[in-house]
Amino acid sequence: MLTAKNRRLQFLRTSVLFSAIAAEAFANEFVDDTLGRNMAGTLDKLSTADKLIVGAQLVAGNASPLDKGRQPMQDIAGLATTRDRLVHPKEKGGIAAWSQHVTEDDENRVGAAAAERAILAVVDLVVVCNPLQKHPNLHGGAAKRISMERKLLSAFGKKVGTLLGDL
Repeated sequence: MLTAKNRRLQFLRTSVLFSAIAAEAFANEFVDDTLGRNMAGTLDKLSTADKLIVGAQLVAGNASPLDKGRQPMQDIAGLATTRDRLVHPKEKGGIAAWSQHVTEDDENRVGAAAAERAILAVVDLVVVCNPLQKHPNLHGGAAKRISMERKLLSAFGKKVGTLLGDL
């Protein structure tokens, strides 16, 4: 039982981490595609969230679909924090690697509901930004499909249990 719980925790941690990597990769691709390589280089040191917001504002001006105070940017910013805690764990600052050490904060960051939120935040980001790209029909196919099937993803999450300890 403990092994199954630990495997589940590892899968959920990986889902959240890969979502953060996907958001960062999309941000880099987005600014490179919409603003060009030189501007992308200028924005390179910004956080993923800031890179996306600045990039979208430079492309769309006041019509930018991204705002730090709204979704999906709130979840994208939180995802970066979680990624940092997973990749650079510090004493009392990392996220539990073993199910018996999971705290409520860990549950909120990498539990089943958090993994679903992370995946859907990246999907929403891609879908919202896609129309701003030079060739929107060439981008975001997988994200568009996941967006259409979000109810299925949510139903699956409820079926397997929303807490890390659920099996």
